[in-house]
Amino acid sequence: MPQSTIQGAAYDVPMALDDTLFRTDGLEPRLAMSRLRRHVSLAKTHTLGPMPVDQFLEEFLPPSSEDPEDRLPSVNAFKDVPQSADSPVRIYKPLTKALNKKTQHKGRCPGFVFVNTNERSKHPSRAGHARPDICCFTSANAELVQKADRGSRTEFGYAELFIQVAPDPTLDFFEDPGPPSGATAGDKEDDASDFFREALKTNWIAYDAAEKAFGLSVAFAAEIFARQQRTFLFSIAMSGSFARLCRWDRVGCVISRAFDIREHPEYLTEFFWRFSALSDAQRGLDTTVELASPAEEALFRDSVRQHVSDQLGVTGEELDKAVSAHYQPGRVVVMHVFECPSGSESVVHDHRFLVSRPVVSPLDLTGRGTRGYWAVQVLTGRIAFLKDTWRTLSSQLEVEGGVLGHLNDLGICNVPTLATHGDVFDVCVGSSLQLDSLRTSPVYQETWTEEYEDEPWVCTIDGAHAKLSSSIHYRLVTYTVGYSLQSLRGTEELLRAHYDVFRAMRDALAQDSRIHRDLSVGNIILVKEPGHTTRTGYLIDWEASDRVDDQGEAVHSGRAVRSTSLT
Repeated sequence: MPQSTIQGAAYDVPMALDDTLFRTDGLEPRLAMSRLRRHVSLAKTHTLGPMPVDQFLEEFLPPSSEDPEDRLPSVNAFKDVPQSADSPVRIYKPLTKALNKKTQHKGRCPGFVFVNTNERSKHPSRAGHARPDICCFTSANAELVQKADRGSRTEFGYAELFIQVAPDPTLDFFEDPGPPSGATAGDKEDDASDFFREALKTNWIAYDAAEKAFGLSVAFAAEIFARQQRTFLFSIAMSGSFARLCRWDRVGCVISRAFDIREHPEYLTEFFWRFSALSDAQRGLDTTVELASPAEEALFRDSVRQHVSDQLGVTGEELDKAVSAHYQPGRVVVMHVFECPSGSESVVHDHRFLVSRPVVSPLDLTGRGTRGYWAVQVLTGRIAFLKDTWRTLSSQLEVEGGVLGHLNDLGICNVPTLATHGDVFDVCVGSSLQLDSLRTSPVYQETWTEEYEDEPWVCTIDGAHAKLSSSIHYRLVTYTVGYSLQSLRGTEELLRAHYDVFRAMRDALAQDSRIHRDLSVGNIILVKEPGHTTRTGYLIDWEASDRVDDQGEAVHSGRAVRSTSLT
């Protein structure tokens, strides 16, 4: 089938729906402030700073090879941005104008447009309805956003980066410590240094405002990750005329030292000049996802519709509604799953699966960032379930696909049937040259934030030390596709499902000395199988499972430490 790739822009990913199948799950506006506080609390132990601005630019944005003659000068670039103001509007209006400034042959960020997106909200001052003050889009995507319904949150689906503004420097959640007396550039910050702004501890009004500003930045980053296929994201935090550069990934965030864009406009102009020359992957887009062709979308739609009908036995409008949980017209993509066989075989298998709306979307910035999709294998048209996640890199942890494959080989009943799995390569799927080199020189999509945890400039945040672990992008596909226990249809099905899960646990312990360690209602699905009137229960999500020793103790620490008799 013909293929088309995403061209230079982030893709607007559908989000999982709630039980009504009418609203996005997990983003209720009335709970926004509690979400912001949770975001801030988590961010305190997942944020590293303050990184020197020069180092930030060199580490994360390679120098542009574009002709510097096409670049507008930085002198007085942001002279119209006030040092402080009584409203964010007075900061972001002149800032947007300065960033969009161009002549016939020169610009600040060629190919990109800056839009005051918070003004598109019907209630911009309410946390649950707020949008970033400024979003950066490709020129083509800026037009799509401007035409979209203002009640939608389309901005998050296409933003290349965002700028969030607090009107005054005192509302910066962070404060840069000075270097120790007599220190050189590579010396460690004073052990007593803390990145949290000390003055906020005695001014609760200012603390609430600063916490909300930082919390919104975390929330916006998390929602952009949820609405795009991304590996990382840039943003800029403004406090009056002072800016901080930020880089977010699934482990946390690296934040630069603050600089005044009026006194040092060269930092911000250099950032955007370099940003404009980055490739899709260098801007954080996942280039192992591509748009489906019309024929591929039709294959996905028809296959999902048939499977829903087979599983639920519904027709007409009820069938249409059930299908909408998995399919949004015009939003079908091809997701690549790379499998490296063990042994001497040198071929990397590239499996292509069609997906659309996930049944679960990630709502937090850090962690596994798991999306779960009903999927269709392009080559065979077979229905499948695709788990797209970020797994922790640890010598102690077994890869879930390896566990399932072993359980399948042992004939353990009522566990998902493995189709394929593998870590995600950092490649552009349209490049045959890159794919050919994967076996000998693999490069994976991994987090970077943790690499800077021991840098001399890293400080505590409100007394808390960062606690970071490396993560790698991972995809798992199984041929077991069903519905959660919420779809139960009576006592018989309930009893059957529980007995099926009991058998899976019993056999895994007896034949593999393995316990699941994450048994919950959400980890049991019901599958209608040919020739059966009652659906079968399957125990899913074996990533936390572990083997037990002779005393019944789990070999590695985790959610459970001791097995119980299942005979």
